[in-house]
Parts: sequence; structure tokens; C-alpha cells
Amino acid sequence: MRLSEQNREITIALIGNAKSGKSALFDTIVGGGERESNGDIVVGRCGYNGYELSIYELPGVYAVSANTSEGLFVRRNMLKYRPD
Repeated sequence: MRLSEQNREITIALIGNAKSGKSALFDTIVGGGERESNGDIVVGRCGYNGYELSIYELPGVYAVSANTSEGLFVRRNMLKYRPD
């Protein structure tokens, strides 16, 4: 984690199987916070204890190591958004 007094931002990626509760967790964390859709990715932002949280909900995937289009998509976005 890259936390410091200067950098009060935390990036979180919700990754898991389809129908595993990622959306419910996302809605619980973000609540009425800022939310936008970026294609297959839903991005939410909210504050918590002085930190700015950026939460990325990625599509359901059963394995990121498998050579499937879904696994490749999730791997690419993990590298792009670099969650903490």
C-alpha cells in the first residue's frame, strides 16, 4: 500500500467470480458516492476517515490466469489501474 500523509488515496479493485456479491459490496462501500461506468468497469469514489477511495468493480471471472477473454480483460485492467 502506498499510504502517506501526502497521498491520501487508496485504489481498490473488486475481482471475483460472477454472482459472488461484488456489486453488493460495491454498493455498500460507495453508497451515494460518485459513480461512473467505463464500459465493463464500474468506478466509484467516496471518502473514508480522510482518505479518498477509488473502487473499481471488474466483471466476474473464474480465473485471471486462464487464457480466456474475461481473464485477459481483468489482468489488463489490474495492470492499468494498479490497485493497492
